[in-house]
Amino acid sequence: MNALLRVFIQFREPLNTFGYLPYRHRITANRAGNIIKSLAMLRTKYCLNLLLSVIYMCFISALVGTPFPSVAANDTGETLRPFEAIYDVYRRGDKLGEGTRTLKLLSDSAWEFSYRTDLSVFFLSDRRHEISRLLIDEDFKIRPFWYEFKRTGTGADKKNCLTFNHTNGVVTDAVANKVINDIFWQPGVQDQISYQLQLQVDLLLQRTQLEYRAINKKAAPRDYNFATLSTEETRVPYGTLETIKVKRITENSDRVTYAWLAPSLSFTLVRLQQIEDGKESYDVRLKSLQWLSEENLLSHN
Repeated sequence: MNALLRVFIQFREPLNTFGYLPYRHRITANRAGNIIKSLAMLRTKYCLNLLLSVIYMCFISALVGTPFPSVAANDTGETLRPFEAIYDVYRRGDKLGEGTRTLKLLSDSAWEFSYRTDLSVFFLSDRRHEISRLLIDEDFKIRPFWYEFKRTGTGADKKNCLTFNHTNGVVTDAVANKVINDIFWQPGVQDQISYQLQLQVDLLLQRTQLEYRAINKKAAPRDYNFATLSTEETRVPYGTLETIKVKRITENSDRVTYAWLAPSLSFTLVRLQQIEDGKESYDVRLKSLQWLSEENLLSHN
């Protein structure tokens, strides 16, 4: 029962966002009761897991309503595909650890995008995990509905969780259970990592306006604007790739952030570098890439 309760609590806010279930997604009380009774008779762990999966997909179906296209495709046939990318993280030539970016397809238009890092310097450690659950609409615009940030390691642990109501233009702090009122909402608002996926989609579709308003992990608005600089041949542990180099545009001239994305890999991030006061803050480089919808594993030589 606790597991069932967690499922209902976790998806309560997205359901309120849409307000109702379309007729084709409704299950009559008798039919639902018969299904649950049949599963209960078996009394096995397998059936409990199956029941939870059915409930989970019912909620996803309610979120989606009318199915939207699940992927974006450009003229060359490159599409947005589920993947797991592993990166080496460096700082001024020293390796600090690894990072993993994962994109999973939950239903026809519901996705989960996450980023995990595990870094250490001498006796200091820092482990972070960010998760964004989101929808992709018919215009290939990303709409996050749930974001979570966790940090553990040396120092105090941190956790934040935000929910997004795109119908009412409301962001809620799920940990404090309160609406964040000081956020200037605008259409297309993103969370701390979903804007990165929107950048990938926009480059895939050859869009030129790369400007995003995001709500960061501290529940504060932040603008992320990018400009395309050049096409470069980039060498990383994964291999040598033709990439598009973009730069984040900020008013802080002392901090510069560059990103390299590979068109041949559906514009997956290949390298990310930040330089502050003339010194490298970090350099993230792709080591391996696995398309989760396929069996093959693409990795460095």
